[in-house]
Amino acid sequence: MLDSLSLSLGGVGGIEDKTTAARQSLNQTYDQFLRLLTVQLKNQDPLNPMDSKDFTNQLISLAQTEQAISQSSKLDELIKLNQASAINTSLLGYIGMGVEYDGSQFAYAGGQQIQFSYNLAGDAAENKVNVYNDKNELIWTADGEMTEGNHTIVWPGVDADGKRVSAGAYRIEFVAKDAANAPVVATTPVSNFNYSASTSSITLKYNLADTAKEAKASVFDKDGKLVWTADVEKAAGNHTVVWPGIDRDGKPVSAGYYTIEVGAKGTDDKAIKTVTTVPAVVSGVETEDGTVKLLIGDQKVSIDTVKSVRLPG
Repeated sequence: MLDSLSLSLGGVGGIEDKTTAARQSLNQTYDQFLRLLTVQLKNQDPLNPMDSKDFTNQLISLAQTEQAISQSSKLDELIKLNQASAINTSLLGYIGMGVEYDGSQFAYAGGQQIQFSYNLAGDAAENKVNVYNDKNELIWTADGEMTEGNHTIVWPGVDADGKRVSAGAYRIEFVAKDAANAPVVATTPVSNFNYSASTSSITLKYNLADTAKEAKASVFDKDGKLVWTADVEKAAGNHTVVWPGIDRDGKPVSAGYYTIEVGAKGTDDKAIKTVTTVPAVVSGVETEDGTVKLLIGDQKVSIDTVKSVRLPG
């Protein structure tokens, strides 16, 4: 379906090329005919001139051929206009649609996270912020502020391994101690809360040309700084990796453009070919040198790289 648009654009060019070639061939034939006719007229026997009927019929035949080529040229223009109109109408349907295409750069809209407020009654030498699930299992911990007063901390909705947790009931706890190892009172308006798993985590896809000894997915920000990395599936074929929108410290990252790279090595330590596929929303469409380009952010993506199209969300 996607390739047909590119092929139809190329088809118009092919028809025009044939018409141009036919016109050039006719011009050469017409020139040769006139030269031969001139030579014949110069060298004919004045007492027995050649019959004009033959070359008159030839002139008529050439004129008819020229008229046919002219009509074909007009038909080419009509086909081109109709086809361009149909293509433009079809391409408009891509705007605002969600697509997946072979590439590496993708947009991240920001993920689900919860901000908690808390107050320390005095200065602390250490302050641990712990999140427990409904089974009272510690799933995430971080260092909190240690100065007396009001503070905030963000839990990005992940566990200690940086994986997105499921929806459900959770509890947050602040454990602060002073220099003498005595508890420092920490209060928070909310300790028990519900977490919604409807997040903006990004599902990225990749393909390994062969089975790998090791494979690692890495996400970089727009400045090329490594944001997040994880070991991924090593078998040959298609796979998915979910990036929960966090950095290597488990902290949520800001919205923006990011790049994914999947590096894989075989048993011989040689690199294995990988192709990544990323999600995006189309903001515009244009044609460039006969190729359809989808406008995605600040990129122009060839429609030939698109693997799927669906309603966004």
